[in-house]
Amino acid sequence: MVVIEGGTRLIVVTDLDGSLLDHHTYQWAAARPALNQLRRLAIPLIFNTSKTLAETAELQQTMGVEHPFIVENGAGVVIPVGYFNAVPAGCVRLRAFYVKAFGPPYGDIRQTLSAMREREGFRFTGFGDMTGEEVARATGLTPQACQKAKQRLFSEPLLWHDADAALKSFTSILNKKGLRVTRGGRFVHVTGASDKGQAMDWLVDCYRRADSGSLDSGPRPQVMVLGDGNNDIAMLKRADSAVIIRSPVNPPPRWPGSEQAVLTAACGPEGWNAAVQEKLVALSLIESTDRKG
Repeated sequence: MVVIEGGTRLIVVTDLDGSLLDHHTYQWAAARPALNQLRRLAIPLIFNTSKTLAETAELQQTMGVEHPFIVENGAGVVIPVGYFNAVPAGCVRLRAFYVKAFGPPYGDIRQTLSAMREREGFRFTGFGDMTGEEVARATGLTPQACQKAKQRLFSEPLLWHDADAALKSFTSILNKKGLRVTRGGRFVHVTGASDKGQAMDWLVDCYRRADSGSLDSGPRPQVMVLGDGNNDIAMLKRADSAVIIRSPVNPPPRWPGSEQAVLTAACGPEGWNAAVQEKLVALSLIESTDRKG
């Protein structure tokens, strides 16, 4: 563990689509220098994404990342078996992972949405209504990747075909049912009463407990958060260092205090790479001459 100022560790938490991954191509090669530096320094890199467990696990394997991750907009935290000495409370075993759920299962959410559409007449299409080919057209993913995107555990992405006023009504009704609606770059996401920030806080507490043996002793890890969309606000607000990745298609997310966040000059993985390396230089973990673009 690399110890920084205050005797604590640094944890980097990142959104994927539009942040570490290019919005249009889903490529990440431009971020490779910073990824390699995080790996060399043994700094945990936590993916906090709307993607599913199946999608994210495959991406981690491709990128050589072996840390816990957060899926489906904060609806679940996934921890590799053996990562922590003790299994965090509330987790269940799912193949090579322990999973902590923060909301109802996918089938319950689908049932609620179907009933609302029939009763209220809202116009939307969920992933569960779509074939793999239809998901591919909506996302630009390959058919194989779309099959993993449809393996949902806790949330339903929707293509919203109705008016913005209808979305407000839709959100209000679901909030009363204990569900949350979040608008991402491409989809409207329906989850339980959780978000990327709550799930991140829970996982950061796991690191603090692992480092010090207790939540009541030892400093909280310093958390750097990178994201590009409104569904990232909940985690950006909780960051010690918040970085907004410039988007080629959407304006930067805003919240009270967002003026303190860093907005990257470049979009996607290029901006991500620069921001992470700037942070490592500021903490004297790498030299400015080690920066690569």
